[in-house]
Amino acid sequence: MKIAGSKKLKRQMAPLFWGITRKEKRFVVTVRPGSHGKNTSISSAVFLRDMLKIVKTLREAKYAIYNGKVIVDGIIRKSLHHGIGLMDVIELDGLKETYRLVPKNGILLQPIIIDSIEKTKKLVQVKSKTTIKNNKTQVGFHDGRVLIDDTNVSVGDTCVMQIPEQKNT
Repeated sequence: MKIAGSKKLKRQMAPLFWGITRKEKRFVVTVRPGSHGKNTSISSAVFLRDMLKIVKTLREAKYAIYNGKVIVDGIIRKSLHHGIGLMDVIELDGLKETYRLVPKNGILLQPIIIDSIEKTKKLVQVKSKTTIKNNKTQVGFHDGRVLIDDTNVSVGDTCVMQIPEQKNT
């Protein structure tokens, strides 16, 4: 019995901003459900192999990911299918560069190199705001994070968040 969606993704159906060749092989590593949407994120294996070109093959990407070399927003991610999306901070163990995914030159997600000072900060956009018990405010952000705080923000505002502690600064 099939419960979830497809675990495969054909290269022809992959988003264009991934920057992959269309006619090389038939399938590519897909993005599993998570903090970012399927059409607005890139899987960590494709990010290493096709976007940064740090590794040449999927086997090398698997080795790096399964050994905890990929750190997204301060948390080690050991999944090939983990979605890396807008404003995520990516550190690679063994390399001194730290990357952030931002829109650039008309392309939805492009990695840029950031300073080591900026790697603990992340810009997040407020998508929802709800009042919960004891008149506390629950704020939902674009990357799935939720913060219960008394700060006065509106939907659509951008906040600076301390990662991985998830403190609003």
